[in-house]
Amino acid sequence: DASFSPFTRIKQRCNLLIVDEAHRSVAPTYKNAIELISNNGTKILGLTATPGRTARNQIGSGNEELAQFYGNSKITIVGDDGEPLENPLKYLQEKRVLSTYEVNFIEGSEQLELSDREAADVSNLLDIPQSVLNKLGADHVRTARVAAAILEVAINRNLQTIVFAPTKDNAIELALYLRFNECAAAAITGETPSRDRARYIEEFRDEKIKVLTNFGVLTPGFDAPGTEAVIIARPTLSVVLYSQMVGRGLRGPRMGGTEVCLIIDVKDNILNLPDIDEAFSYFDDFYGR
Repeated sequence: DASFSPFTRIKQRCNLLIVDEAHRSVAPTYKNAIELISNNGTKILGLTATPGRTARNQIGSGNEELAQFYGNSKITIVGDDGEPLENPLKYLQEKRVLSTYEVNFIEGSEQLELSDREAADVSNLLDIPQSVLNKLGADHVRTARVAAAILEVAINRNLQTIVFAPTKDNAIELALYLRFNECAAAAITGETPSRDRARYIEEFRDEKIKVLTNFGVLTPGFDAPGTEAVIIARPTLSVVLYSQMVGRGLRGPRMGGTEVCLIIDVKDNILNLPDIDEAFSYFDDFYGR
């Protein structure tokens, strides 16, 4: 087929293949693309801040498969004299590549009731079921607390703020509430037209919009170095997703970002995550380190 002839030529000549967002490499779409481009002699280098799929001890998590895909070999950064780093995050903060951060907490849902199935999913360290996220999004007391925190951060502290909401409707509801209270805000969800999404992001970068609320969109691939605050109102048991959400605000001054990022975590009774500092080394057990 003539349509595949360019891929055939690339495949024959491909000596090195670099995969961005490499924690997705064993997903069917990524894996098919890698196999289409690479040959038996191709060396594959994966780039990711989170070299794992989900929680470490989750059965069938895909962590072992991902590590094996890369030969159980993890290449990490070293210090100025080539020495191994126990805390790469701190090293990059000292170099001002990443920003430092301040973490605050606000109370979330106080009366969340899980079904037996939902409780089993959470206790087995899968991820939080959408049905639970729907309950959180519909909790008006929780939403009011989140909205008050956003106004404090965006208006009183004048920080460019990204909010990760538990549902699409909650992201829209928060943005409407903020605009009603004279805070320039926009909601981005999977249903937002691409033209509007691009415009909202550009206006956020230009500080014409103070707050972007979103559901399931602004994680990998989103670039707004001027982000000064991240509000995590979407709980997760996935260290990958959590790291991606936090990472939206960690671009340091040398990357066009900020010195300090404010992270506000909404504390419900179902959070079970490592500290931010641990995220880089969280999956080391799978790579023989």
